[in-house]
Amino acid sequence: MKKPFFKAGGLSPGVDYICRCRLLLVLLLVLSPSLWAQVAPAVTEVVIQQQIDEVNARTDLEEPAKAELLDQLQAAAQELEEESAHLARAAEFQLAIDQESQEVARFQQLLSQAETSGDDPGPDIAPDADPAEIQSQIALIQAERRGLSERRSELLQQVSGFQNRRTVIRERIAKVNGLIESNRDDLQVEAESLEQRVALTLDRATHQALVAESHSLETELLSESARANISAAERNWLNHALAETDLQLQVLGRELDAAVERATRQELQTATSLEAELQSEDPAFKEFAETNRELAEQLQRTVSEADRARQDDIEMRARLDYIEQDSLLMQRRLEVAGRKELLGRVLINRLNSLPDVRAIKAGIKARNQVIASNSIAHINVEEELRELSDRQGYLDSIAPDWSQWDDKSQALVNELVDQRQQLLEDNLQSTGGLLRLLVDNNVTASALISATDSFHRLLMGNLLWIRNFSFVDVVLFSEQLAVLFSLRDWANLPLALVSGLNNTAWSMSLLVIYGIVLLLRKSLKEPLRQLLGRPTPLSAESLWNILLGLGMSLLLVLPWPLTLFLVGYFLGSAEPQSRFLTALSPALMVSSIFLYALLLTRLLVGKRGVGRRLLKWDSRMLDALRKELNWAGPVVVLASLFDVFALRLDLVASGGPLGVMATAVTALTLSAVATRLLRQEIFASDKLLRRWLFVVALLGAVVIVLQLLGLLFAADAYLGAVNLTIVVVLAIKLVGDILERWLLILRARLVRKNRMQIAQQSEGEEAEAGKEQAVDVVTLSEAHRKLLFLIRLVTLAVVLWPIWSPALPALNLLDSVTLWHVTDSAHPGGDLRAITLFDVTLSVFILITTVLVAKHLPSLVQVFMLEWFNVSAGSRYASSILMQYVVIAVGASLFLGAVGWEWGKVQWLVAALGVGIGFGLQEIVANFISGIIILFERPIRVGDIISAGGAEGIVKQINPRATIIETFDMKEHLIPNKELITGQVVNWSLSSNAIRVIIPVGIAYGSDVRRALALLLEAAREVPLVLAEPAARATFEDFGDNALILWLRCYVAEDRIGAWTELRTHINDKFNEAGIVISFPQRDVHLDMVEPLRIEIKQEDLGD
Repeated sequence: MKKPFFKAGGLSPGVDYICRCRLLLVLLLVLSPSLWAQVAPAVTEVVIQQQIDEVNARTDLEEPAKAELLDQLQAAAQELEEESAHLARAAEFQLAIDQESQEVARFQQLLSQAETSGDDPGPDIAPDADPAEIQSQIALIQAERRGLSERRSELLQQVSGFQNRRTVIRERIAKVNGLIESNRDDLQVEAESLEQRVALTLDRATHQALVAESHSLETELLSESARANISAAERNWLNHALAETDLQLQVLGRELDAAVERATRQELQTATSLEAELQSEDPAFKEFAETNRELAEQLQRTVSEADRARQDDIEMRARLDYIEQDSLLMQRRLEVAGRKELLGRVLINRLNSLPDVRAIKAGIKARNQVIASNSIAHINVEEELRELSDRQGYLDSIAPDWSQWDDKSQALVNELVDQRQQLLEDNLQSTGGLLRLLVDNNVTASALISATDSFHRLLMGNLLWIRNFSFVDVVLFSEQLAVLFSLRDWANLPLALVSGLNNTAWSMSLLVIYGIVLLLRKSLKEPLRQLLGRPTPLSAESLWNILLGLGMSLLLVLPWPLTLFLVGYFLGSAEPQSRFLTALSPALMVSSIFLYALLLTRLLVGKRGVGRRLLKWDSRMLDALRKELNWAGPVVVLASLFDVFALRLDLVASGGPLGVMATAVTALTLSAVATRLLRQEIFASDKLLRRWLFVVALLGAVVIVLQLLGLLFAADAYLGAVNLTIVVVLAIKLVGDILERWLLILRARLVRKNRMQIAQQSEGEEAEAGKEQAVDVVTLSEAHRKLLFLIRLVTLAVVLWPIWSPALPALNLLDSVTLWHVTDSAHPGGDLRAITLFDVTLSVFILITTVLVAKHLPSLVQVFMLEWFNVSAGSRYASSILMQYVVIAVGASLFLGAVGWEWGKVQWLVAALGVGIGFGLQEIVANFISGIIILFERPIRVGDIISAGGAEGIVKQINPRATIIETFDMKEHLIPNKELITGQVVNWSLSSNAIRVIIPVGIAYGSDVRRALALLLEAAREVPLVLAEPAARATFEDFGDNALILWLRCYVAEDRIGAWTELRTHINDKFNEAGIVISFPQRDVHLDMVEPLRIEIKQEDLGD
């Protein structure tokens, strides 16, 4: 796109000018003997083409060698093209230098002509102009305005980039000149062969391109002043042209509203007259006529809303143009003038004049609601117009017998339907126009928010390093004291307070709330004293008592701060407003917050406070802190009052001398308190607390140093951040300690419950079985501690980031360092999203948080479920593992999103990995999926007794890959989850904990079988582990070789081994008492006595 000043007078850089530039370069070479001696004749397109023809004509060259030569010649041709481009740019810049005075005069003449024709009321519009005609004119002017605005933004960006461009040009000139000098020796080679001549041509072409680039860059530097002057003149004209177009748009908008209003008024009158004429007709058409009247009224409202939307768009665009222009000009000022004290006051003025981003966002939200409702109305109108296309059917649906009416009534009905159709079309058009305006408003508002945030960052990043205060300012200090101690203003304060009460819409409601707070304060003292007065053991404490005590403490200290806040609030609504009231109102409101924090802290750390009684804070620390608060608290509250008062008196000077003193007092007080506490052994022994106190003392000293340097704005910013940080840290400390105390209460209850369960069990194996179901309290406590620390750390980082990011430019640098770009799928155009150092830092933080939460969350979930839900240990374990999977999935998704990975980009990679996993890691994946199935279907739970994989025992853990079973021999078996899903598994306690126990007993032949069976049942009834249901059963099973076989079948819920032992012991005792012999194997030995037995007795010789 050519610049306008290059087109002035019909001139444009052409081939003739490029040829002149080339001729000039050749003449320079000719007139310079040294250069002529070193540089060969210039390379042209003709020379390159001759060598290309020569290469193609050579038949003795192989194809690879010929292709390489042609590539070199093609590169030489490209170098010539670059030379032409550089010469063209040089021609443009030279033309800007030559035409500077003419172009500046031309734009000044255009501006003068525009100013002399400023009395022109705008476009000629007929009194009875059609709305469509006016809308077409508005669209043309809006398009013209967009072009003017884009051109102005382009010029501003060019001017703002002069400084950086100048640096880049100088660096590039030095580099190009170095290349030119280094390549001169290569141009003196005598080329004999074709290969050498082609290489020499390429070197010469490169040399020519470098010389042209150096000339272009030098001309660009020389033309900077001319281009800046032409740009300034054009911008002045553009500003006036934009103002004129805005005025024309306002005039056309009013004319459009008037035209639509006339048409709407006519339709409304027609609808009213038709409604009156149809009084005696069918009630359906009366309702029809009334609906027409409502449509006409709706059209009026739509026109009014469109007018407001149009005005809002004009205002927001004007503000957007102003902010963008001011931002670029401010960057220019900073580059040229540097960070001067006078410029600092300008920056503060700009900072205070920025629009409220929250209000703009609220406007976008409100417009979105209007867009939604009008979109529905638009669809309804389209639907009704579609029904009206069948006129006959439409009339029949309203009144089936209308065709039998007289001609006058039918004419009225047709006129009514015609009016309905016209009203629907007008509403459709006006609603569509309103929707377009609202959408444009939201787009402009979003751009305004972006420009405001960018300008705010620019101002804050520079204000922190610019002096904006001079200590020798006695006049300002005397003026501030005169306003502060104005007897007249203090005497008129009651009248102003009454005026504020009358001007506040909710004044009575606020006073009623204030009265309720006063009444509650009196009635809450005794309950709080009773709650905190009696010692409460840990087993009797509860979260409700802690929250109740904290709530009553919050209400008890509220009256005085609320009084200050309401006084300041009402004074802010008083009329007329003076400098005194404008400064005192926010000062009282802010100091009331500090007073509330002070009173609440003193109450919490008191001898009968919630911190000491219920949260068990260290008494020595609380005594020392309360002692410091007794003197430091009132000082900080009063200093905050004077600081805000002074700041409101003089925003540009950041409060001036009075603000400096108030800020210094606050900073010195904070440093003194932190230093005095650090000297005490009890605070110095706590490593984390010692670090926090050191940071507070250091930041207070930094604020004092900034004040001494005259950086009052930075000092106020840092001090405000320090105060908010202290409040946030104390609040997080309070909430974290409440959670920690609550978890400690739950842990105590858990320990007590486990002891009761163990106590209810019998000794030995029974007690061991009870311990198997208990939760590891020690591990649980450690997990709680780590998880609470993580929660505090994450909360602190999230809350402190918006507090300190504006005050620390180093934090903003994280977002300014771009590492790579990714395609943003949220934008259909495929826009790129920059991944900055801040995104990477955030992703690492998310990853660490996910790992820590996933590690310590399961134990916390188990204890909560144990306390609140009556579920089994297996259910608690399954829920904790599933929660862990969810945390890992969410954390991984957030981590990948932070670094720019999206599912649409990695789905093919995931598919490829899936194929690889299917072949290489299928067993691991199968075990993982099987583990998830086990957790969801729960065929096996923690604590179940199963037989699987050749092992039998109790399920201890269900891990992602394998399940751990502890056998009755205290050995652990790891069984892959896949085997538990696909293999045969016996779960002895799936639907019922009852396990059948079989005790076989053999009694001697001749024993009383019926008596033995009765004794077996009696033994089963006496063993406590045997269940009454299903009932035990004794049977006579078989005649054995050596005994009569009896079986006792019974069921136990737990401890099968202990049940076996108890049953066999009782059976043995009862059989012994009854004289029933438990048989054992016997053998009869028969000797053959047919022949005499031969018996020999030998004596071995044992030797001497």
